[in-house]
Amino acid sequence: MVTRLQDRCLCTKVYVSPSSKSDEPFLDRDKNKDNSKFVNSITGCNGDMKALRSLLAKKFKPIRLVVPVIDYAGFSTEPNNVRQFFEQHTQVKELVVDHGITFEIFEQNDLCENEGILSRFNCRSSPKHRSMPF
Repeated sequence: MVTRLQDRCLCTKVYVSPSSKSDEPFLDRDKNKDNSKFVNSITGCNGDMKALRSLLAKKFKPIRLVVPVIDYAGFSTEPNNVRQFFEQHTQVKELVVDHGITFEIFEQNDLCENEGILSRFNCRSSPKHRSMPF
């Protein structure tokens, strides 16, 4: 996945969240977890959500955030969390949702104000199953 984000999406920094819930606010993921062994084992990975929080706290250059997802829940299942994230982190100018085959690009203003776009993040009422159970 890291290589795919670097090659396909031209990402210069990649941060992972090894274990998180989709209803957890994006930057609260990994807050009380030590993922260092796992993160250090991933070639090309720049850290977990703690490292991303640290970057966002001090970096003021425009940032494009790319999220590879099964559905929008990979970023959040709470539209208000999405709005809050983009209101608090004004240097994040775009969110790119990588669906695997296609991309969607959302601008910061739309993610703060457009209810139609925000409603897409209210998308999961039960876990998504990747395969059929036996």
